[in-house]
Amino acid sequence: MDDKYRKKLVETVRTLENTLDELELNITNLAMAGEFSDFDAKCKVGEIMTFGIKDFRNADDQNLKICIELFDKIYQSYSSIMNVNAIKRKEIEGEKDDYPF
Repeated sequence: MDDKYRKKLVETVRTLENTLDELELNITNLAMAGEFSDFDAKCKVGEIMTFGIKDFRNADDQNLKICIELFDKIYQSYSSIMNVNAIKRKEIEGEKDDYPF
């Protein structure tokens, strides 16, 4: 695999990561505005709550289900690309193996 191709592949993985982060945030916001709005209303202003996809997997909202299914498909593709191409975390974060010292 040539260097230019690998760089584009790593860039694609970064894009997939950003997409997953954004989709997870949107799923959380959608859930809290809809099916989980009663719970959201009970949270105090300034209270910090942490949610993830797993918290909404049993939701009844069809739109949440579709978004979670999409999240899972993107995550599966992201993981496959990482594994098949042995892409390491430091490549995604832009670190280099060859230090000048």
